[in-house]
Amino acid sequence: MLRNVLVWWWGGFYSDSDTICLKSVTQLHNVISYQAINGIANNALMHFNPGHPFINLVMEYLKDNFKVATWHVNGPGAATKMLKMMCNTTKLDDVLEGNTTCEGVTLLSEEHIQPIPYQDWNIYFSRGHGLKFEKVKIQSNFVSKCL
Repeated sequence: MLRNVLVWWWGGFYSDSDTICLKSVTQLHNVISYQAINGIANNALMHFNPGHPFINLVMEYLKDNFKVATWHVNGPGAATKMLKMMCNTTKLDDVLEGNTTCEGVTLLSEEHIQPIPYQDWNIYFSRGHGLKFEKVKIQSNFVSKCL
């Protein structure tokens, strides 16, 4: 909930502490990471202007649906549910594939913003895997990449 309050009040880029940004994120506005494989808007990486209606909607939802012991409900679950409602769709793929925004929110697919899945965090700590990190960094042709 805190991430939503801070982004709603001040605006800006939020990133979970287990991400590494390879390029500047200053040009991103009103975006949220999207995991197409499971259709989830992942608020582990997002940017919104202060007072953005999407963040407000998420906070209103969490006011009545916050679950202390269930992180998915409060994070990606809430973001996905509210974005679907806001976009009037049952599949966020429709928004992503249309290369459009929904109420001013742009979905960034994981390959654009998280080229190395969070499950592969250990490659950064394994001998000889630094080359894989450099390869992702060099191949990046999108405006921003976070890991």
